[in-house]
Amino acid sequence: MKIKVNRVELAKALGDVLPAIPQKATLPILNHVLLVVENIGNEIILSGTDLKTRVDTCVKCESEVDGCSIALNAKKLDAVVNSFSGEIVNITVKDLDVKVECAKSTFKFKALDGAEFPLKAEFEGTGFDVDYNTFKSFVGKTSFAASTDEMRPILNGVLWELGEDDRGYENIQANMDSEGTFMQMTATDGHRLSSAKSGLFDSVDFSSVGKALIDPKALKMAAKFFDTDFYVKVSANFVSFASGNRTLHTRLIDGEYVDWEQVVPANEIEVILNRVGLIQALKRSSIVADNGLVNHSIYSFAEGVLSISVDDPLSGSQSLEEINFDGDAVTFEASYDNSYLISILQSFEGDVVTVKINDDPTRALTVHGENTNQIGLVMPVRIKN
Repeated sequence: MKIKVNRVELAKALGDVLPAIPQKATLPILNHVLLVVENIGNEIILSGTDLKTRVDTCVKCESEVDGCSIALNAKKLDAVVNSFSGEIVNITVKDLDVKVECAKSTFKFKALDGAEFPLKAEFEGTGFDVDYNTFKSFVGKTSFAASTDEMRPILNGVLWELGEDDRGYENIQANMDSEGTFMQMTATDGHRLSSAKSGLFDSVDFSSVGKALIDPKALKMAAKFFDTDFYVKVSANFVSFASGNRTLHTRLIDGEYVDWEQVVPANEIEVILNRVGLIQALKRSSIVADNGLVNHSIYSFAEGVLSISVDDPLSGSQSLEEINFDGDAVTFEASYDNSYLISILQSFEGDVVTVKINDDPTRALTVHGENTNQIGLVMPVRIKN
């Protein structure tokens, strides 16, 4: 069987599938990309999976045979196709012997039978359209805060909530406004938290959807995989994203997410700071604060000035940053991890942020931007005297 396909289109399709291929596969077949010729030989479907997340895309091709199914080593095929300089790639398949040609270059591979490739999960669920720009923005604003600690699998996910906006968030409702149905993403690793919310104004009944706990890797893949609005379908165990000839589906993380709203304190004192200036000051402070084990500074609010100080007795290094702020009169001091606060601040937009503090036992800082539908939170570092 012979397949003729445009090199640029094939290279792009392989680039879309490659993120789903695991770095260390538990099964040899997972190192491979599945190629299936369908639609009377006019399309070649490419698929990759790590058993949790699967990506499927297709490109136009010319073939005399329909239904051919083989699996080729994904990284090698991607490297070979991207090294070609010609316009057309010719793939010849005889049993499991595969020859890949372009211009005057020829490569031969041993394929695996496509029947060995994991089957695509089929499921029923509630479907709805999602605005791509909002989705991509939310993924960027939240996924970084998810935990990477495998001992806390629930916190490894991003909570995606859909529903009617009638929950009355108590502490945060006044700072996160939307109307009608809403979409919200939240992630936390126990040290920091980031949440973003937006109204959908859709007539879909979300009562059967509610919440979905999704691997941030899958969300990041979806944000890169698509470039326009897409269709989402959610079930009890899976969520799928689809647009045109592209689909991505992933298994949901099982378990009940933490009641994160109870962690957000009812902060009453507000100070307004320049966002970029604060990020720059924290990065300078981190030069001394980051000793490979910790990266925290002491934050002191007093008389309209935020002082960020570090005293490292091991190296004898010290630093002091002072930033003027507007807002309420406050005297407050606590220690926070610079890297956590930097990551929160970088997820916001606009020139200024409002930092809310309260001298309660949690001593948590909450961050709000000019867009009121986002909130960030950083817990203090406990220092032993």
